[in-house]
Amino acid sequence: MHLNLNQLRAFYLAAKEKNITKAAETLFVTQPAVTMQIKSLEASLSLKLLRRRGKNIELTDAGKVLFGYAQRIFEIAEEMEHVMKGLFRCGPGVIDHRYHQKLCKASHAGTLVKVPGTIPGGEGLPSGRELPGDYRGCPGIQI
Repeated sequence: MHLNLNQLRAFYLAAKEKNITKAAETLFVTQPAVTMQIKSLEASLSLKLLRRRGKNIELTDAGKVLFGYAQRIFEIAEEMEHVMKGLFRCGPGVIDHRYHQKLCKASHAGTLVKVPGTIPGGEGLPSGRELPGDYRGCPGIQI
Protein backbone atom coordinates (compact mmCIF):
# COMPACT_ATOMS: atom_id res chain seq x y z
CA MET A 1 0.00 0.00 0.00
CA HIS A 2 1.23 3.48 -0.84
CA LEU A 3 0.00 5.85 1.88
CA ASN A 4 -1.93 8.82 0.51
CA LEU A 5 -1.98 11.55 3.17
CA ASN A 6 -4.85 13.40 1.47
CA GLN A 7 -7.02 10.31 1.76
CA LEU A 8 -5.89 9.74 5.33
CA ARG A 9 -6.59 13.36 6.30
CA ALA A 10 -10.09 13.19 4.77
CA PHE A 11 -10.78 10.00 6.72
CA TYR A 12 -9.28 11.39 9.93
CA LEU A 13 -11.29 14.62 9.86
CA ALA A 14 -14.52 12.83 8.95
CA ALA A 15 -13.97 10.35 11.78
CA LYS A 16 -13.02 13.09 14.24
CA GLU A 17 -16.10 15.18 13.38
CA LYS A 18 -18.27 12.08 12.88
CA ASN A 19 -19.55 13.94 9.83
CA ILE A 20 -18.33 14.04 6.23
CA THR A 21 -19.82 17.48 5.53
CA LYS A 22 -17.93 19.03 8.46
CA ALA A 23 -14.72 17.37 7.26
CA ALA A 24 -15.32 18.82 3.79
CA GLU A 25 -15.79 22.30 5.27
CA THR A 26 -12.55 21.97 7.24
CA LEU A 27 -10.70 20.85 4.11
CA PHE A 28 -12.37 23.49 1.89
CA VAL A 29 -13.57 20.83 -0.53
CA THR A 30 -16.94 19.36 -1.43
CA GLN A 31 -18.59 16.54 0.47
CA PRO A 32 -18.35 14.22 -2.58
CA ALA A 33 -14.59 14.89 -2.71
CA VAL A 34 -14.19 13.72 0.90
CA THR A 35 -16.38 10.69 0.25
CA MET A 36 -14.29 9.80 -2.81
CA GLN A 37 -11.03 10.11 -0.81
CA ILE A 38 -12.39 7.84 1.92
CA LYS A 39 -13.68 5.28 -0.60
CA SER A 40 -10.28 5.26 -2.31
CA LEU A 41 -8.58 4.70 1.05
CA GLU A 42 -10.99 1.87 1.86
CA ALA A 43 -10.30 0.30 -1.55
CA SER A 44 -6.53 0.51 -1.10
CA LEU A 45 -6.82 -1.17 2.30
CA SER A 46 -9.58 -3.59 1.23
CA LEU A 47 -11.39 -2.62 4.43
CA LYS A 48 -14.59 -0.80 5.35
CA LEU A 49 -13.66 2.09 7.66
CA LEU A 50 -16.92 3.98 8.20
CA ARG A 51 -20.64 3.27 8.62
CA ARG A 52 -23.34 5.85 8.01
CA ARG A 53 -25.75 6.53 10.89
CA GLY A 54 -28.24 9.06 9.55
CA LYS A 55 -26.35 12.30 8.98
CA ASN A 56 -23.43 11.09 11.06
CA ILE A 57 -20.87 8.34 10.62
CA GLU A 58 -19.28 5.86 12.99
CA LEU A 59 -16.05 3.94 12.74
CA THR A 60 -15.85 0.23 12.08
CA ASP A 61 -13.33 -1.76 14.10
CA ALA A 62 -10.80 -1.30 11.29
CA GLY A 63 -11.65 2.41 11.20
CA LYS A 64 -10.93 2.71 14.92
CA VAL A 65 -7.49 1.18 14.46
CA LEU A 66 -6.71 3.42 11.49
CA PHE A 67 -8.02 6.49 13.34
CA GLY A 68 -5.52 5.86 16.15
CA TYR A 69 -2.66 5.68 13.67
CA ALA A 70 -3.91 8.72 11.73
CA GLN A 71 -4.16 10.73 14.94
CA ARG A 72 -0.55 9.90 15.79
CA ILE A 73 0.61 10.67 12.24
CA PHE A 74 -1.04 14.10 12.21
CA GLU A 75 0.18 14.93 15.72
CA ILE A 76 3.71 14.12 14.56
CA ALA A 77 3.18 16.16 11.38
CA GLU A 78 2.04 19.14 13.46
CA GLU A 79 5.02 18.70 15.77
CA MET A 80 7.35 18.50 12.77
CA GLU A 81 5.88 21.68 11.30
CA HIS A 82 6.32 23.48 14.62
CA VAL A 83 9.91 22.32 14.94
CA MET A 84 10.88 23.13 11.37
CA LYS A 85 9.24 26.57 11.41
CA GLY A 86 10.66 27.78 14.66
CA LEU A 87 13.07 25.59 16.53
CA PHE A 88 16.16 26.04 14.43
CA ARG A 89 15.60 29.72 13.71
CA CYS A 90 17.18 31.92 16.30
CA GLY A 91 14.75 34.25 17.98
CA PRO A 92 11.58 34.25 20.04
CA GLY A 93 10.06 30.86 20.59
CA VAL A 94 13.10 29.05 19.30
CA ILE A 95 13.35 26.48 22.07
CA ASP A 96 10.33 24.47 23.02
CA HIS A 97 11.65 21.53 24.99
CA ARG A 98 8.37 19.61 24.66
CA TYR A 99 9.01 19.11 20.95
CA HIS A 100 12.75 19.40 20.98
CA GLN A 101 13.49 16.41 23.20
CA LYS A 102 11.70 14.03 20.83
CA LEU A 103 13.44 15.39 17.74
CA CYS A 104 16.91 15.50 19.21
CA LYS A 105 16.92 11.91 20.37
CA ALA A 106 17.30 10.96 16.73
CA SER A 107 19.01 13.90 15.07
CA HIS A 108 21.32 15.57 17.58
CA ALA A 109 22.19 12.89 20.08
CA GLY A 110 25.10 13.77 22.30
CA THR A 111 25.12 17.57 21.89
CA LEU A 112 24.06 19.51 24.96
CA VAL A 113 23.37 23.22 25.31
CA LYS A 114 22.80 25.27 28.41
CA VAL A 115 19.64 27.36 28.25
CA PRO A 116 19.88 30.61 30.20
CA GLY A 117 16.67 31.93 31.72
CA THR A 118 16.88 35.08 29.60
CA ILE A 119 16.42 33.64 26.10
CA PRO A 120 13.70 35.49 24.19
CA GLY A 121 10.81 33.08 23.94
CA GLY A 122 12.40 30.78 26.51
CA GLU A 123 9.67 31.43 29.05
CA GLY A 124 8.77 28.37 31.04
CA LEU A 125 12.19 26.80 30.68
CA PRO A 126 14.12 26.40 33.91
CA SER A 127 17.27 28.53 33.93
CA GLY A 128 20.36 26.49 33.18
CA ARG A 129 18.42 23.53 31.80
CA GLU A 130 20.47 21.37 29.47
CA LEU A 131 18.84 20.25 26.26
CA PRO A 132 20.22 18.13 23.44
CA GLY A 133 20.63 19.92 20.14
CA ASP A 134 22.82 22.06 17.95
CA TYR A 135 22.24 25.75 18.63
CA ARG A 136 25.57 27.16 17.47
CA GLY A 137 25.07 30.76 16.37
CA CYS A 138 21.86 31.34 18.28
CA PRO A 139 22.15 34.40 20.51
CA GLY A 140 21.86 33.75 24.23
CA ILE A 141 22.80 30.08 23.98
CA GLN A 142 25.92 28.76 25.68
CA ILE A 143 27.41 25.58 24.27
